[in-house]
Amino acid sequence: MPEANSTKNNHRGLGWLVGKLDAHGGVLDESTVRRLLTEAILDPAEGAPYIERRAETYARRCVGRRES
Repeated sequence: MPEANSTKNNHRGLGWLVGKLDAHGGVLDESTVRRLLTEAILDPAEGAPYIERRAETYARRCVGRRES
């Protein structure tokens, strides 16, 4: 039996969230971001490639890049 949050079957995963954020374009208000994060079903395995641990500093990884 497949996991409920598996990346393959997750229609509200990371790709869905990025697509919804893209669809809004421009600056998003806090209530929209909160709603989308609440609706998303994020699988830790989807985010794992974007996590970089650093002992002494903060690190960010790009999940999606768009042409301006």
